[in-house]
Amino acid sequence: MRALKFRAWDKVSKKFLHPWPHGFSILGETTCFDLIGMQLKERSPEKTTLEMLNDVVLMQFTGLLDKNGKEIYEGDIVKYKHYECYPENAEIIEIHAVEWRQSGFYPFNYLNYLALVEVIGNIYEAE
Repeated sequence: MRALKFRAWDKVSKKFLHPWPHGFSILGETTCFDLIGMQLKERSPEKTTLEMLNDVVLMQFTGLLDKNGKEIYEGDIVKYKHYECYPENAEIIEIHAVEWRQSGFYPFNYLNYLALVEVIGNIYEAE
């Protein structure tokens, strides 16, 4: 059974909120939302926590690790190699942002060799 974990990105301050980089468990959701709320209150004490939560993006842990043992979350940018039969044994390097699709986390719903996947960033810090 994979761990249900999340991380939170604050679109206003443009940074991950604590408890990043370890993510937080769905079982501790209330505590983590309190933590996130306290961090947001420090930034904008005049707003309510509910208003500020509109500026937070939650990303789910895929349950997968990259080749270096780093957890892979939605929004991460991953690089991987694969080989095509034509032209003969052509090595292809692709870079994709991880996202949820109906068939699973893309691009992992069709990759067979996760050992070759490496997290090289995320879509928020790359902006």
